[in-house]
Amino acid sequence: MVVWRRGSRTVPMPPPIPGVLRVTSINILGVTLATVPLLAIILTPLFQSAVKICMRSRSYMPMDLAAPPYIWSALCRSWLDNRISYAAPSWSGFASAEDLSRLRAVLARVRRWGLDGGPPLPSLSDILERADARLFRAVLSNPLHVLHWLLPPESDCSWASS
Repeated sequence: MVVWRRGSRTVPMPPPIPGVLRVTSINILGVTLATVPLLAIILTPLFQSAVKICMRSRSYMPMDLAAPPYIWSALCRSWLDNRISYAAPSWSGFASAEDLSRLRAVLARVRRWGLDGGPPLPSLSDILERADARLFRAVLSNPLHVLHWLLPPESDCSWASS
């Protein structure tokens, strides 16, 4: 494995070893090491699976499985909300405008196909803000949270009321 720091000199990759597959990313114990931007590795499967679930929901809606259409709408809606908001605080700040527009396009496709289940889907910014607020509430309310020590100390302000 060859590791470079950002801003370090560029060194050409070593020649490939016959019989050994060269990969651009590797997942070791849940940590992904990559030579390409990490967000592309995280979001590309999300885009692909979102389109698949929408296509399945749309194709099953006519009554292929004897379930009412609102069941498939609820499935698609809950799945998308869950997948987009999962770990969103960790990647949303690094997402490019192109990545965010691709996610907005998936949500627009769901609306256009009528898979949003009646009430409109929340916007992408609402989903990401809700995930951030949920993380902040969890950190703020739990003094044993791994990120709690990063908060500023509580200040004891006594306001004099007249």
